Amino acid sequence: MTWATVNSAHAIERIGFSVSFKEALPKKTVEAAWRSFENRATELRFGPRQENKIQELMIGGNSPTIQQSIGWSSQRDKRPGLTAEAISVDNRSVTYESSDYRGWTTAVKRLQNVIGGTVQHLSDVVDVQAVDLNYTDRFIFEGDIGNADPSLILSADVLKLLAVDAARGAKLWHLHRGWFKTLYGKEYLINQNIDVQDAKSPAGAPVRSVQILSKAELRPDGSFEVSTLEDVLKTLHDECHNVFADCLSDYGRSMVGIEKREAI
Repeated sequence: MTWATVNSAHAIERIGFSVSFKEALPKKTVEAAWRSFENRATELRFGPRQENKIQELMIGGNSPTIQQSIGWSSQRDKRPGLTAEAISVDNRSVTYESSDYRGWTTAVKRLQNVIGGTVQHLSDVVDVQAVDLNYTDRFIFEGDIGNADPSLILSADVLKLLAVDAARGAKLWHLHRGWFKTLYGKEYLINQNIDVQDAKSPAGAPVRSVQILSKAELRPDGSFEVSTLEDVLKTLHDECHNVFADCLSDYGRSMVGIEKREAI
């Protein structure tokens, strides 16, 4: 009975990327972004457009009001009911998610192919507020959940923040930590969520897992040049790698084949 990664080659369950904007994008711009993406959707193996309706609570004046914005999304399915990739655009942001991770070199090339043109188109109209990259990793315990000791895979620095029962696996728990960090002269916001969760296997047996979300976000001081996106993505990726490695024990790092890196 021991811990295993959610995938045989790595623990990454999902990666996510998003760009948010300082002002609301005009409806015509959101629609134009779809027409541009639609021309590439078939080549990228994405499906038809899906409508997204988002309600925003606006505070101001005599009373709050609710405004509805309309956006779109499209996805690529591995098989019916199982999404491999998704892109979504509304009047405030563009997001991309993938559960089909095959290494960073392949992932960043695919991300740029799917979303790069859309980010360029939208940022030509409204300034970028933030750019972020996040990884969701999961370790699954293979055995009786009563023996699922998280100290086997998590670092002492994480465990010391927990109550004794939680640290030894007797209780479920959630931990959030975040901080600002200067990287290459720019301010990044780093966040990490660690959750111990219970679920059921397809056969109905109880299963315990540790989910780790690591996120790095750039908040540009001035205008963001999309031409620098590749360099920014590398910085975001490297920092997510560092944060993930730091929260793991030596055994946990050996399971996913990563090492601690020197601070930037």
